[in-house]
Amino acid sequence: MRWLERLPDLVRECHERWDLVGDGTFPDEFRYVDLRHVEPVRTRDGVAAVLKLAPDLKGELAALEWFSGRGAVRVLASDPAGGAMLLERALPGTALRDLAAHDDEAATAAAAGVMGALWRPVPAGHGFETVREWGEDLAGRGRAADLYAELCDSMGEQVVLHGDLHHDNVLRSGRDGWLAIDPAGVVGERAYETGALLRNPWPGFLDTPDPARTTRRRADQLAEALDLDVQRVCAWGYTQAVLAAVWFEQDGHDPSHAYACADLLEPLTR
Repeated sequence: MRWLERLPDLVRECHERWDLVGDGTFPDEFRYVDLRHVEPVRTRDGVAAVLKLAPDLKGELAALEWFSGRGAVRVLASDPAGGAMLLERALPGTALRDLAAHDDEAATAAAAGVMGALWRPVPAGHGFETVREWGEDLAGRGRAADLYAELCDSMGEQVVLHGDLHHDNVLRSGRDGWLAIDPAGVVGERAYETGALLRNPWPGFLDTPDPARTTRRRADQLAEALDLDVQRVCAWGYTQAVLAAVWFEQDGHDPSHAYACADLLEPLTR
């Protein structure tokens, strides 16, 4: 039986195992995406939590456990074999997108704070993917592929990164200001982390009054706040935007937003 067909039974089993009760719903676009189930629940003690199920949560679970609640939501319980996690629910849970809509500089500062809280040394014997492995999908993509390889060859100290830290994966939390959700879990240098933020939020970023100016300001702000080389921030941002476009194409989705962001970033790499 396909995983999605088993999903109702898996959800029921999790509710029984962890003694959960439903607590409303998230917007539909966040509930079933790429065979994922994400549901707000409460524990027997009334603690607000999130039940998440997906066919393969290995990377996300490993990253959240490694972050240990520093800059990210905590893991309350998990069943790796069953593809299930019970997570801390960030409350009030409004996305960083909402702050960016009226104060992009403040949103960028908040994201930088989350990044700095997340980054920890790579554990011995880790099973995380690496940014070099991710870049294999850029093969044949001209300058983007060449520059990505150069960046990989010259990386500084590597840490465990979120890997997809954009405006919808950072939520407001009463516990610690802002917390990350949905990490991919990947190993690379710190400057790599900034790439997703530079091309988001999607949709909407390209409709702002001056996305080119905002891109430059964000890159400068992130580099200063996190003590990064701004040229590497821009270079990773450009190459990752092309990589995102490739992944969109592979999944049968429109890559135009990612390519347009790559066009904004490419001049900043020269």
